[in-house]
Amino acid sequence: MIPNVQVKSRDFEFVRSKGVSRTPFGSNTTDLYVLGRQTTWSKDNLWNLRNKAVARHNNGEHVANYELISTGDVGSAFETVKHDYESSHPEVHVRSTWLGAGGYGNGYAYDGPLFAVAGVTGPPNFTLFPNPPADMSADMIALGTTAIARTIPTHPAVGAAQFLGELKEGLPSVPGRHLVGSGERLSTKFADEYLNLEFGLRPMISDLRAFYSSMQGSNKILAQLKRDSGRLVRRSYRFPTETTTELLSTRTGAYFYPSFHVSLYDSSGGVYTKVRTTTKDTWFSGAYTYHYDQGHDLWSRATQAEQNMNRLFGLRISPELLWELAPWSWAADWVTNIGDVMTNMSAFSKDRLVMPWGYVMQKISITDTHTLTAGLKSHGMVSATQSFKTTVKKRVKATPYGFGLNSDWSSFTTRQLAILSALGITRAAR
Repeated sequence: MIPNVQVKSRDFEFVRSKGVSRTPFGSNTTDLYVLGRQTTWSKDNLWNLRNKAVARHNNGEHVANYELISTGDVGSAFETVKHDYESSHPEVHVRSTWLGAGGYGNGYAYDGPLFAVAGVTGPPNFTLFPNPPADMSADMIALGTTAIARTIPTHPAVGAAQFLGELKEGLPSVPGRHLVGSGERLSTKFADEYLNLEFGLRPMISDLRAFYSSMQGSNKILAQLKRDSGRLVRRSYRFPTETTTELLSTRTGAYFYPSFHVSLYDSSGGVYTKVRTTTKDTWFSGAYTYHYDQGHDLWSRATQAEQNMNRLFGLRISPELLWELAPWSWAADWVTNIGDVMTNMSAFSKDRLVMPWGYVMQKISITDTHTLTAGLKSHGMVSATQSFKTTVKKRVKATPYGFGLNSDWSSFTTRQLAILSALGITRAAR
C-alpha cells in the first residue's frame, strides 16, 4: 500500500434477509447477509486549492502564483479496493406435496433468497470476494515507462541513424529469392523467406514511408516544435483492455444455499461452476515542457539545427540508438521494456525536457461468478448465479524524469536539479 497516507473505509449492504424452510415437523430460519467494503489509501493533494484558485481567477480576482497553481502538479498517488455483488434470485417460493400417514400432511416449502454458493459473507471475513493483486506497482511502472516513450513531444519522427546503422547488415533480399534454387529443404526455404519478410522488407518499407512522411510534413513538425517550446504539452495514452476468463471449479450433485429438504428438488442436486473473469485497464496522463533554442548567434543556430535534425530524422548518438543497434536487442524488447527505458533516458537528457507531472493509472476488476443449475418443484430448471467482484484502482506518480526514480530528488543529477529549479518544479512539489 501507499505509506504515510489517509485511510478511508465504508461498508455496503447488498443482502439483508431471511430464508425460511418449512417441514411437517416445524420450520427453520436462516439469517442471510452479504456485505462489502471499499477502502481507499490516499495522500493529501492540492486539488481543492487549485479548483478554488481557478474559480477566483475566472471571476476576475487576482491570484498570486496563478500560473504555477493552475498548471503545476496538484495530484497524488492513491489506491482503492471495492467490493460489488450481484445475485439472480433475491426471492423464491418453492412448494412440494407431502402426504403422511392417512393421506394428509403439511408438505415442504422454502421462502427467501436462493444462492448458488453462500448467503453469508462480510466483515471480518470477505472470503467469497476475490483477493486483490498483491502489488500492481511494478507492472504500472513498466507500462508508464512505455507510455512516456510513446508520448514524448521531442521524440524523432523517424530513426534515420538506426536505419543507416542497420544497413551494415545488408539490404533485405528480393521477395521470393529464398524459394528459388535447390540444395535446401522446402521448410527451410519458407522459413528464410518469412524471416526476410518480417525482419527485412517490412521494417525497411515502414522506415521509407516514415522518411517520406517526415520530409513532407517537416515544416509542420518544426513549427510545432518551436511553438510548444516552454509551454505545458499535455499528453495521454491508453493501453488496450486485457480480459481473461478461466474456469476455477465445477462439480455435480450440488445443492442451493440455504439448504432445504431434498423433496423440493426434481433430481439429486445440480451442476455447479465457478468462473473468474479478470479485466485490466491502464492509462497514462502527463505534461511535458522543453526548450527549443531560438537565439540568433552562431551557437544558438547550431543548436537549433541539431534539434531540428533530431526531431525530423533522429540523428543523435544516444543510449537509445546504441541499444537499438546492439545485436539481439529486438529479442530483449519482446519480453522487456528496456528499449523504452533507453528512449526515455535519451530524451530526458536533451532539450531540457522534463515532465512537470505524470501519472499512470490502473483498474483491475476480478469477478468470481458462481452458477448452480438444478430442477426445483413448481419451478423447473433453475440457474442461480452469484457474482462477487473486487475492483482495485491505483495511481502511481512519476518524477519529472519518469517512473521508477526516487521522488525525494536524491536520484537526480546536479544538472537535472538545476533545470527543475529554473522551471519552478521543485518549489511547486514542495
